[in-house]
Amino acid sequence: MPTATKSQLQYELDKTNQTTGLNLVFERGETGYILYTDETKTSEINCCLSFREVLSTFQNLRRIFEYKNLKDSIFKKIQVDKQDFYYSQLSKLGTN
Repeated sequence: MPTATKSQLQYELDKTNQTTGLNLVFERGETGYILYTDETKTSEINCCLSFREVLSTFQNLRRIFEYKNLKDSIFKKIQVDKQDFYYSQLSKLGTN
């Protein structure tokens, strides 16, 4: 069985970013891999991940977005959450 490499992680990350429209990045730290929301590396998603955990994260995230019905459900949930947030903000304005 071939040994996994960083280039394999980079390939999976590139495919995941392409599929999801995200701009995730990772780097190897002293205690494992660190996953960030973008190339600025200011927002950390998770740290201390093993190679297998990072690889699995990328693959699973991509699979979720490739499954159309699930992707549509996620986007609908995001829209509802946004609407709920704006309604709560408007109701706060109305009470002031």
